[in-house]
Amino acid sequence: MTDTDIDTKNVESVESVESVMEPVEETKAEVESLVEQAQEAQEAQEAQEAQEETIETTEEVNNREDNSDAFVTENDTFDIGIDYYKENGEVYVKGIDDIFNEAHPSMKHIDITFKYPCHGDYEAIVAQNGYKSPDNLTIVDITQMELTRLVILIRKWSMKADFTRMVELDVKIVKAMQEQVREKIGVKGIL
Repeated sequence: MTDTDIDTKNVESVESVESVMEPVEETKAEVESLVEQAQEAQEAQEAQEAQEETIETTEEVNNREDNSDAFVTENDTFDIGIDYYKENGEVYVKGIDDIFNEAHPSMKHIDITFKYPCHGDYEAIVAQNGYKSPDNLTIVDITQMELTRLVILIRKWSMKADFTRMVELDVKIVKAMQEQVREKIGVKGIL
């Protein structure tokens, strides 16, 4: 074997690793983009609400019925919790794994707060799926919309990492998040 043969194999190995990493980086960039879009939509909604409040006079407002409960605000939130542990390089998640040791010494918990979806959130979520008709949605489409919904509606979590690292979470943890959010709000924000 010559030095040239070794260099060729190393180059092929590096190219193989790079080709695997490209989709991960693209997905991470998509999640970061979704987080930015959600923040921009939230800021636009708040600006619009502030403008509408300044246009109305006090007398007009006092004569109207109070329907403020019809609006979804940042205070309209719900919480979920994920229990998990890692053993021998494998992550085990409560509610996902059939074999789950609730007394495992390395058990960890993640608290996550989500905002209930408003119409603007719904628009942002379905826009990411190309505004497909509900009649034409596939399981893949719904799963993608649920992932988008997680990114748009998440408000805080108990981990030190930033939300943009959600793409790096173990797939079972994300699946548990999807299932718990679905249990809490069904298909709100998707259909």
